[in-house]
Amino acid sequence: MAAAIMAAEQEAAKGGGGRNRGGVQRVEGKLRASVEKGDYYEAHQMYRTLFFRYMSQGKHAEARELMYSGALLFFSHNQQNSAADLSMLVLESLEKSDAKVAEELLDGEGCANMLVEYSSSRGYRSEVDMFVAQAVLQFLCLKNKTSASVVFTTYTQKHPSIEKGPPFVQPLLNFIWFLLLAVDGGKLTVFTVLCEQYQPSLKRDPMYNEYLDRIGQLFFGVPPKQTSSYGGLLGNLLNSLMGTGEDDDADDGQEDSSPIELD
Repeated sequence: MAAAIMAAEQEAAKGGGGRNRGGVQRVEGKLRASVEKGDYYEAHQMYRTLFFRYMSQGKHAEARELMYSGALLFFSHNQQNSAADLSMLVLESLEKSDAKVAEELLDGEGCANMLVEYSSSRGYRSEVDMFVAQAVLQFLCLKNKTSASVVFTTYTQKHPSIEKGPPFVQPLLNFIWFLLLAVDGGKLTVFTVLCEQYQPSLKRDPMYNEYLDRIGQLFFGVPPKQTSSYGGLLGNLLNSLMGTGEDDDADDGQEDSSPIELD
């Protein structure tokens, strides 16, 4: 399987335009077949190898597209650790390419629909508000107010366990609603009071206040902390959102960021 995937990848590297896209599709097809057979670890390693190979060749768009489709594939097979890892590689490709984030990658409605499905089928009812809170904070850390608002509105309207609002029964949802309004206003005093008033809800996840530190820097002029890290925030968010309760291979946690050799 590995040899066949690498052969398809080499064919993709020879051409450009439509021919190159066809090669990428063949690579995706072979990787998908590997996942469908349950060879999760091998497929995960191959995704990582191809990512670093594409990035070293300057093919940032191809790398990003492959990791994005792979993350969705692993997510659909309940391989949350692998999905989170490939999602972080998507973010890495965006940072290194200096490209504008494609609209489809930050599609708030699509993200909300995925979260509704995941929360309804695999999440705890008591955490229904935490799923969308994490997503909104992620979009705001990317300074994408539009997608943050869309994911919140869509999620709260479509989730079967959320009563119509605002106001909402869940305090955390009310906090996110007020936060989105405060971001539009840009007043630091409003942001500060809001965070203080909702501390009981924010203490449910120790990462919330770190996300809010970043949001304060981006939208309210709060001085940055020396330990604050853009990439770290997104990585922690993905791990907390997708990295709990997975059944992934235990060896996944031992991976490094270098590609493997396939002979």
